[in-house]
Amino acid sequence: QQRDNMLWSSVLWAVLAGLCLAQGYKLSEEEKKTIVDLHNQMRSMVSPRASNMRGMSWGQDLETVATQYAAQCIWEHNLDIQSVFGENLYVGTGSFNLSKAVWRWFQEHEDYTYSTNECSVSKMCGHYTQLVWAESSRVGCGTHLCDEVKGLGFKGATVLVCNYSPAGNAENEHPYEVGEPCSSCPEYHSCAGSLC
Repeated sequence: QQRDNMLWSSVLWAVLAGLCLAQGYKLSEEEKKTIVDLHNQMRSMVSPRASNMRGMSWGQDLETVATQYAAQCIWEHNLDIQSVFGENLYVGTGSFNLSKAVWRWFQEHEDYTYSTNECSVSKMCGHYTQLVWAESSRVGCGTHLCDEVKGLGFKGATVLVCNYSPAGNAENEHPYEVGEPCSSCPEYHSCAGSLC
């Protein structure tokens, strides 16, 4: 009986330790690279083509802010950074897939019309426009496994927060300029994969 209790106690502590590790999950270097690569791939695929689309790199400071905010498990944008960084949010249940999250943001292009700079009625496209905001050149993300996501009521869901610098989605501005790729790059920028 005592041995069974000790075994049960050991199993319980192992499970609790695993939960704590999962909740405090930190993105690996490989996952960070995947996020940057996906952003750059999707930024190079915009239609109409972009003449001034900058390539993205990882921002450690952005990751820190995103990770801290993801840990709050709230389904609303971080008002403390609105004027400083751009932000995309995603919540997933079950097995979490970073690629799927970023792809979901990009899929909003189906509801966005570049010529009018508008989103279809009752649709979201702000995640897409931030993802392809030409002047945003750094991204940093954080995740957190939440017991419950406030504002959605999802239980056992993973929150992904990505912050961008410089911030995108400036009111009444298009996300990028149309033209031959890299034809409007800032001075001293080279061109790689249709990105400045």
